[in-house]
Amino acid sequence: MNNSKIRVRAGLLERQRELAYNQSLEAQARAIGISRTTLWELMRGSRPSINVVEAICDTYRFAPGEVLEVVADEQAVA
Repeated sequence: MNNSKIRVRAGLLERQRELAYNQSLEAQARAIGISRTTLWELMRGSRPSINVVEAICDTYRFAPGEVLEVVADEQAVA
């Protein structure tokens, strides 16, 4: 049985905030077009919807492969 999970690449959203001169969570969420709660959940490893992946790609000009990673289930919470 495959216990893998798709998530936003670990540290990606945090690095983008740093590149924007420590942009607030609220400002980053607004730029992406999602709620601050959704942004926080993504940073904690929750699975993004295809719409959220598209919004992140559009905001930061990434390809989906640069945004997403597949991790084993036990790594997903770490």
